[in-house]
Amino acid sequence: MDEEFYWYLFYGALYLTSICLFIGSLRTLKGRTSWATTLMLIGSGLILGGSSLLFLIIITSEFFYTASFNGIGSGIFAAVSPLLFGLLGPLLFIIGFFGFCARWGATGKRQAELLEITAALTAARDAQNRSTSSEPTS
Repeated sequence: MDEEFYWYLFYGALYLTSICLFIGSLRTLKGRTSWATTLMLIGSGLILGGSSLLFLIIITSEFFYTASFNGIGSGIFAAVSPLLFGLLGPLLFIIGFFGFCARWGATGKRQAELLEITAALTAARDAQNRSTSSEPTS
C-alpha cells in the first residue's frame, strides 16, 4: 500500500464523519429549534461542504495541475475555499454544541429541582392526610 491510499482513506473517513455530524445536527434540530441547534446545523453543513469540496479537489487534482487558470484568483479560490469551510464550519459547530450542552445541563438541573419539589409536596400531603385521619371525630 502506498501513501496515496492512506490519504484517500483519511479523506474518506473525514467525509463520512462530516455526513454523520450533519445527520446528527438534523436530528437535534427536529426537537426544539434554538440558536444552538441552528448553529450546529450551519456548522455541520459547512464542514460537509468543505470536506466535499476538498474531496473533489483531491480527486480532480490532475485537472487543477493541467488547467490553465485565467489569472491567479481562481487557483487561490480553489485552494483557500476548503480551508475557509474547514475553519468556519467547526467553529460554528463547536459554539452551537456548547450552547446545546449548556441548555441541556440547565434543563437537567431544573428537572432535578422539580423532582425535589414534587417529593416535598407529596410528603407534605401524605403527612397532612395522616394527621387528619388520626384525629378523633366528635
